[in-house]
Amino acid sequence: MVKKWISPAILVTATLLFAGSAVILMRPPRQVRPPASDVVAQITTLQNLGTTEYRYRDVIYFGEQSRFLGLPAGSREVLFALTITVTAGIDFSGGVQVQWDENRPSRAYVTLPAAGVLRVNAEERSIQQYYSRERGGRIDWIAVSDVVEEAKTRNRTDAINRGILVRAEERTRDIVTRMLRASGVDEVEIRFRPSGGVQG
Repeated sequence: MVKKWISPAILVTATLLFAGSAVILMRPPRQVRPPASDVVAQITTLQNLGTTEYRYRDVIYFGEQSRFLGLPAGSREVLFALTITVTAGIDFSGGVQVQWDENRPSRAYVTLPAAGVLRVNAEERSIQQYYSRERGGRIDWIAVSDVVEEAKTRNRTDAINRGILVRAEERTRDIVTRMLRASGVDEVEIRFRPSGGVQG
């Protein structure tokens, strides 16, 4: 019976080749991160992102008296309620910046415009009239619209004081982070550009 011997040199070479192949097979694929411009384009597709909404039910009174030659000539009064909606979010036309972390290729730093009030709407379909009186003339609805605008301004200020801009940024951070992670960006850090004052 003839014994077959394997040269130690051949055995060592085969072992090294096998180990090298295993390293190549086990090496994770190199991560390809998208260009920053592509990330910016993806975010700006959101355009004006309204993320937070406050709804107010406001009761509005309008009354005026007309006079002729110093004497009362008529009066007009109306009392009604309507819903005013204040919507806050991000206007991405203010500029979006994306930078990659050089030490951690999977991390992106995203700078967004500060949150602002995007819309304040008085919902006409929500109007409920309680009282209306016209003596010597008809109600001037243009003048009433001025009172409604005052109510919209008042409710907008109240919404800001109650933190609507802070909540809008929190929700925007969550939405943009989820969107970028779904597109392959592992780590996202959202920053908001200083507003320099109340926005919207």
